[in-house]
Amino acid sequence: MPTTNWEAIEAEYVTSEVSQADLVKKYGVSERQVAWHASRGGWVKKREEWRSKSAVKAQEKAGDLLVATLSEIMQICHLHTKRYREEIEGGGEIDEPTVRAWTKMFLRDVASLEKLRAPLEKHVLDVRQLADAELDEILADEG
Repeated sequence: MPTTNWEAIEAEYVTSEVSQADLVKKYGVSERQVAWHASRGGWVKKREEWRSKSAVKAQEKAGDLLVATLSEIMQICHLHTKRYREEIEGGGEIDEPTVRAWTKMFLRDVASLEKLRAPLEKHVLDVRQLADAELDEILADEG
């Protein structure tokens, strides 16, 4: 008779959304065994700690991406401001075509930041999903 790998079952429970009932079905063990191991091993507390750490990591990643995006925006603004100042101080002609060309360059550069938007939105969504899952669990426990 094969032995049950309770460490693997615990890891799956702690790091996923699987329920104890799902583990019973998946591993062919009894509800009583799962409940005993979960209670004795502090699985629920470990799951809460893991989720909390995961949420913090997701928030940090989202924050890092936001800082990188803002930094790029500031660099683009600084570069264009410098170009405009040099043109004005150099006595360059500031006519409508020049302003249009500057605006077009600026908008092109800002549009290039779109590549950072999708990963940032994904991490924000991950944080929201973790928060929603924790709220659902709290409401389920109270219900």
